[in-house]
Amino acid sequence: MIYINDLPDCCLGFSDIFLFSDDAKLYSYLSNITDSTLFQLGLNSANDWENRWLLKINICKCKVVSYGRNIDDSHIYNISTEEQAVTLEHIDHFNDLGVLFDEKLTFRGHVHKKN
Repeated sequence: MIYINDLPDCCLGFSDIFLFSDDAKLYSYLSNITDSTLFQLGLNSANDWENRWLLKINICKCKVVSYGRNIDDSHIYNISTEEQAVTLEHIDHFNDLGVLFDEKLTFRGHVHKKN
C-alpha cells in the first residue's frame, strides 16, 4: 500500500528532500554527470508520485539553484507535464520563508533587503 506521505521514499537513492507544509525541495550534492543524472531521476520520481496522487505542482515555482564556489550551471533539468517537458530555470538566489539565499550563501542580499 502507498501512502501520501511516501514522497521522501520515492526519491530514495536519487536525491534527498525537505518537506514543509505544502512545499518540497529536492537536493543533492552534484560533482559529476552521474550525480546530475541521478538527480534528474529523483525529479522524475517525484513527478511520477505527483501524477499518481493526481496532484498538480506549480511548475512556475520550480527552480534550480546551485550553492558553492565552482558552480556548474550547464546541467539542464526537466519536469514533464501532460503536454510537454518543461526545462527548469537556473537562478542565483532564492527566497525561502523570508530568507534570501544566494548561490555563495553570503546572505548579503538578505541583509541589504532588511536594512
